[in-house]
Amino acid sequence: MGYKIRTAVPADEGKIRELFLEMQQTIYHTDDVKGYGDGDLGRFWDNSRDRIYVAEDGEVIDFLSVEVHHDPVDYIYLDDFSVTAAYRSKGIGSELIRAAEVYAEELGIAAVL
Repeated sequence: MGYKIRTAVPADEGKIRELFLEMQQTIYHTDDVKGYGDGDLGRFWDNSRDRIYVAEDGEVIDFLSVEVHHDPVDYIYLDDFSVTAAYRSKGIGSELIRAAEVYAEELGIAAVL
Protein backbone atom coordinates (compact mmCIF):
# COMPACT_ATOMS: atom_id res chain seq x y z
CA MET A 1 0.00 0.00 0.00
CA GLY A 2 1.93 3.04 -1.24
CA TYR A 3 -1.04 5.39 -0.94
CA LYS A 4 -2.60 7.16 2.01
CA ILE A 5 -6.16 8.31 2.64
CA ARG A 6 -6.70 11.84 3.92
CA THR A 7 -9.15 14.72 3.94
CA ALA A 8 -8.79 16.91 0.85
CA VAL A 9 -7.53 20.48 1.10
CA PRO A 10 -8.10 23.38 -1.32
CA ALA A 11 -4.77 22.69 -3.06
CA ASP A 12 -6.24 19.34 -4.21
CA GLU A 13 -9.07 20.98 -6.15
CA GLY A 14 -7.39 20.89 -9.58
CA LYS A 15 -6.68 17.17 -9.39
CA ILE A 16 -10.18 16.46 -8.02
CA ARG A 17 -11.63 18.33 -11.01
CA GLU A 18 -9.50 16.20 -13.39
CA LEU A 19 -10.62 12.97 -11.71
CA PHE A 20 -14.27 14.07 -11.85
CA LEU A 21 -13.97 14.56 -15.63
CA GLU A 22 -12.35 11.13 -15.96
CA MET A 23 -15.22 9.61 -13.97
CA GLN A 24 -17.82 11.26 -16.21
CA GLN A 25 -16.02 10.20 -19.38
CA THR A 26 -15.98 6.61 -18.14
CA ILE A 27 -19.66 6.63 -17.16
CA TYR A 28 -20.95 8.34 -20.31
CA HIS A 29 -18.40 6.87 -22.77
CA THR A 30 -17.62 10.26 -24.29
CA ASP A 31 -15.10 13.05 -23.88
CA ASP A 32 -17.96 15.56 -24.22
CA VAL A 33 -18.67 16.04 -20.51
CA LYS A 34 -18.86 19.01 -18.20
CA GLY A 35 -16.92 19.15 -14.99
CA TYR A 36 -17.65 20.99 -11.81
CA GLY A 37 -18.75 24.58 -12.24
CA ASP A 38 -17.02 27.52 -10.62
CA GLY A 39 -17.54 27.41 -6.90
CA ASP A 40 -19.03 23.89 -6.85
CA LEU A 41 -16.30 22.62 -4.54
CA GLY A 42 -16.19 25.70 -2.30
CA ARG A 43 -18.50 24.18 0.31
CA PHE A 44 -15.89 21.53 1.01
CA TRP A 45 -13.34 24.18 1.99
CA ASP A 46 -15.59 26.48 4.06
CA ASN A 47 -15.54 24.54 7.35
CA SER A 48 -18.85 22.83 6.66
CA ARG A 49 -19.30 19.20 7.63
CA ASP A 50 -19.16 18.14 3.98
CA ARG A 51 -15.80 16.61 3.07
CA ILE A 52 -13.82 15.10 0.28
CA TYR A 53 -11.54 12.19 1.04
CA VAL A 54 -8.64 11.53 -1.29
CA ALA A 55 -6.17 8.74 -1.84
CA GLU A 56 -2.69 10.05 -2.45
CA ASP A 57 0.29 8.26 -3.97
CA GLY A 58 2.67 11.14 -4.59
CA GLU A 59 -0.36 13.00 -5.95
CA VAL A 60 -4.13 12.69 -5.56
CA ILE A 61 -5.22 9.55 -7.40
CA ASP A 62 -8.81 9.01 -6.21
CA PHE A 63 -11.54 10.85 -4.33
CA LEU A 64 -14.91 10.49 -2.64
CA SER A 65 -17.13 13.44 -1.74
CA VAL A 66 -19.18 13.09 1.43
CA GLU A 67 -22.22 15.21 2.30
CA VAL A 68 -23.84 15.44 5.73
CA HIS A 69 -27.65 15.69 5.63
CA HIS A 70 -30.22 16.14 8.39
CA ASP A 71 -33.58 15.82 6.65
CA PRO A 72 -35.65 13.80 7.30
CA VAL A 73 -33.04 12.05 9.47
CA ASP A 74 -29.28 12.42 9.92
CA TYR A 75 -27.31 10.60 7.24
CA ILE A 76 -24.06 10.71 5.31
CA TYR A 77 -24.45 10.75 1.52
CA LEU A 78 -21.60 9.41 -0.60
CA ASP A 79 -21.67 11.52 -3.75
CA ASP A 80 -18.94 11.82 -6.39
CA PHE A 81 -16.56 8.87 -6.34
CA SER A 82 -13.65 8.42 -8.70
CA VAL A 83 -10.97 5.75 -8.74
CA THR A 84 -8.66 6.38 -11.66
CA ALA A 85 -8.20 3.43 -14.01
CA ALA A 86 -4.59 2.66 -13.04
CA TYR A 87 -5.56 2.25 -9.37
CA ARG A 88 -8.75 0.19 -9.67
CA SER A 89 -9.07 -3.25 -8.05
CA LYS A 90 -6.53 -2.38 -5.35
CA GLY A 91 -8.98 -1.76 -2.51
CA ILE A 92 -8.53 2.01 -2.54
CA GLY A 93 -12.22 2.68 -3.19
CA SER A 94 -13.10 0.52 -0.20
CA GLU A 95 -10.64 2.49 1.92
CA LEU A 96 -12.26 5.77 0.87
CA ILE A 97 -15.70 4.43 1.79
CA ARG A 98 -14.32 3.25 5.14
CA ALA A 99 -13.01 6.79 5.80
CA ALA A 100 -16.56 8.10 5.22
CA GLU A 101 -17.98 5.45 7.58
CA VAL A 102 -15.49 6.43 10.29
CA TYR A 103 -16.45 10.07 9.79
CA ALA A 104 -20.13 9.17 10.20
CA GLU A 105 -19.29 7.36 13.43
CA GLU A 106 -17.40 10.43 14.68
CA LEU A 107 -20.51 12.53 14.02
CA GLY A 108 -22.81 9.97 15.63
CA ILE A 109 -24.61 9.32 12.36
CA ALA A 110 -25.68 5.73 11.74
CA ALA A 111 -26.86 5.94 8.12
CA VAL A 112 -24.42 6.05 5.22
CA LEU A 113 -26.09 6.17 1.79
